[in-house]
Amino acid sequence: MSETSASFDILDIALRLGAAVVVGMVIGLNRDLANQPIGVRTLGLVSLGAAIVAISTVHFRGLADHPDALSRVVQGVIQGIMAGIGFIGAGVILRDTEARTVKG
Repeated sequence: MSETSASFDILDIALRLGAAVVVGMVIGLNRDLANQPIGVRTLGLVSLGAAIVAISTVHFRGLADHPDALSRVVQGVIQGIMAGIGFIGAGVILRDTEARTVKG
């Protein structure tokens, strides 16, 4: 791998991670303005974590040569991320907004 290719990969990864954080923060800002729980910081970090997992999986060295394996791994990553977001959503649903605590 040449130095130019490596720097392009790093720039590409940084832009993807930055875009994920910005999108998560925009959604969080919308929630903050609507006075809803889970705001800018939480959704920005969740988006960053999900993007890191997805990018690290796609850039795994052994998978690039095997598109079927890559497809299965990416599907598994998406399922895991969706399950994690579902748990965060359940925490919001079970949250008592007046007492600022979580029930159950």
